[in-house]
Amino acid sequence: MKNPIISSVDLRFDVDAGRRNFSDNFTELEKNNRHECDVFFYTQWGDLEKPGFSELFSIHKNSSKKNLIEMLESSDYMSAENDSRDELLDEAENGFTKIEEFREAANNAGVKFKENFTEFTTRGYSQGDQFTVIAMTSEYLPDQQMIDNYAWDVPIYGCVEIQDREFQLHEINGDIPDYLNYPEDTGWIGEKILEGVAKIYKHAPALKNILASVKASLPSEIKYDTN
Repeated sequence: MKNPIISSVDLRFDVDAGRRNFSDNFTELEKNNRHECDVFFYTQWGDLEKPGFSELFSIHKNSSKKNLIEMLESSDYMSAENDSRDELLDEAENGFTKIEEFREAANNAGVKFKENFTEFTTRGYSQGDQFTVIAMTSEYLPDQQMIDNYAWDVPIYGCVEIQDREFQLHEINGDIPDYLNYPEDTGWIGEKILEGVAKIYKHAPALKNILASVKASLPSEIKYDTN
């Protein structure tokens, strides 16, 4: 009698990985009240340092003293007529701590400026769950889907063992994404796993038995790993 095919399939939503994805990619930039979104900076797995406020905006160098003084009336800086335009310009780029306050003050005073970042709004699955993410335009820019995944979603972890070989989910089938748009709909993942196993073992004499063993090992549902 031939030795039976031994296999196991470990599939789960990895909650710890979801937490790490958030903490490794976002750091708080502004803590706002309940009427305004909190603002986070995208750190790209911790590779990017949180910018100083003056790095976020570039004020047009030809801005007039009059307009700069008017803009600074919204800040804590006590400007004076004898301040040089360069002093006013420097203070205008450093004298604010909130992005919206800077925008409002500059626009009301007619001061032209450039934003050196790209802004994303990300929303969760409950009412009121949302915050703003800014990413520096000069760096690698994430897309909206990536921001949403890191902010709110839990990645899927998968490992398939067949005899003495172990495969991660992406090794079995690259069509299986790290995140699922509809976590409750997971039946198709089993089909993708079987497709991948069939390709890996397509020349194996025991292919039929391998597929049967893997199919029997598939979980009936994918649960959240909260350990």
